[in-house]
Amino acid sequence: MYKEIKEKLLKFSFFALLLIITFRFLSNIVTHFDHYQWDFRVYYSAAKAFSADADPYEFRTLAKFSPFPFNVELNFVYPPPSLLFFRIFTFLDYRHSFNLYLFFKLILLVGLVYLWAKKFIKKEADGFFIFSFCSLLIAQFMLILSQEIFLSLNNFSFG
Repeated sequence: MYKEIKEKLLKFSFFALLLIITFRFLSNIVTHFDHYQWDFRVYYSAAKAFSADADPYEFRTLAKFSPFPFNVELNFVYPPPSLLFFRIFTFLDYRHSFNLYLFFKLILLVGLVYLWAKKFIKKEADGFFIFSFCSLLIAQFMLILSQEIFLSLNNFSFG
């Protein structure tokens, strides 16, 4: 019985930590949207250019349609059919499109974690799986924070 309580408390603690880290991470992304998902800026700009019958593969065209100035030369390098997918996001302004794209990525991440848990994780390994996933989130968050610090120290940003 003590082992069951200990295991439940451990799972709850990891789940609470996961929620706190996730909420902090997402709130940071949403409030500083001009610094994150810089690749989405390229997708969005290319789809805007495509909608205006401009060349989405030309950097100067992308810079013209970008919601923020490009400080780094980033080109759209994906096949033309992908423009049709990203064109859906151009019906909204950039901030709403950014949040919608982030939401889709989170839904896919939850689905991926669900599939991993269902297909690869045994019942005995649940605590280890939660610990590993929390560790991955913490490492990812620390990486993003260190990159932001590095970029701000060098006065170099994507926005």
